[in-house]
Amino acid sequence: TQGTKYFSYLLDQVGTTTTLLRPIGRASFNGETVDVVARDGFIEKDVAVVVVAVEGQRVVVVEK
Repeated sequence: TQGTKYFSYLLDQVGTTTTLLRPIGRASFNGETVDVVARDGFIEKDVAVVVVAVEGQRVVVVEK
């Protein structure tokens, strides 16, 4: 589990969705898979995304 880990270091990082985001799912950044939330609705699996906000453990992404 991700426990109390904070993800501020992911801000502006580019990754790839590993699941469909509707709007919650998972994405991989430099080999680390984390739970993410799509800011603008749904994003398909295997799509490039960029982290636009981190609020504690909530990592918000948009399609790149």
